[in-house]
Amino acid sequence: MPYLTSALAPHNQRHCHQRLRSELPDCAVISVSHRPEVDAYHDRAWRIDG
Repeated sequence: MPYLTSALAPHNQRHCHQRLRSELPDCAVISVSHRPEVDAYHDRAWRIDG
């Protein structure tokens, strides 16, 4: 998803994640991002620092 959402305005990014959750409620979505606001769309996080 990073390439898909990195060019989106924040409100469009929010809409995209909300749509994924509503259309695919039983699927896992894995995001790789450097944008901290993406945290709001997930209930788990795995952070790799280094």
